[in-house]
Amino acid sequence: MSDASERARHVNVVPLERERLAEAAALLGRAFHDDPLWVWLVADERLRRRALPWLFERALEDLGEAELVRTAGALEGVATWLPPGVEPSPPSLATLVGSIVRLRRALPRLVRYGRGSAAMLRAASEVPAWTLGGIAVEPSRQGQGIGSALVSTGLERVGEAPVVLLTSNPANLRFSERHGFEVVSEQPLPEGGPPAWALARSPAK
Repeated sequence: MSDASERARHVNVVPLERERLAEAAALLGRAFHDDPLWVWLVADERLRRRALPWLFERALEDLGEAELVRTAGALEGVATWLPPGVEPSPPSLATLVGSIVRLRRALPRLVRYGRGSAAMLRAASEVPAWTLGGIAVEPSRQGQGIGSALVSTGLERVGEAPVVLLTSNPANLRFSERHGFEVVSEQPLPEGGPPAWALARSPAK
């Protein structure tokens, strides 16, 4: 057993309280600030630093029936799990207006990516599947088993049900494969964007 796997056994995962959504969104913003997808979507670093926490908070609020979890005690990691057949609620008018103000010219690109990623996830499994959405660990705590605990706890909860996820960060592929996921499709993003990979864990995994 690796050191990270051993540490993951000692990380407790609990439901994320609604009053901590802003805190979780700030963590997501820090964790994804240098992610290839977000660097492509929002190239301006200062704009990305300001916009991501706001955008992630709106996204968490729009997840509806999703299961949101975090590390117990200090919030050092978060994950979102969407049950089969459940998709995020459409953004409110306030969210759309706020996105125009904050994301500026990056908004059309984000909208196109959102549509394409949803299609990739639907095609990743022949049967309705859980979706492992955003998973993030505080940058200073990465590599210490927190991400593995968030994924493992969720997989134990859903049992034999199929699970799909999407990533544009090649560093996430090996991590996901260690948890039983396999790449089922790869698509280049338009306008010189990074590739996107859809991964699935079948019931047999």
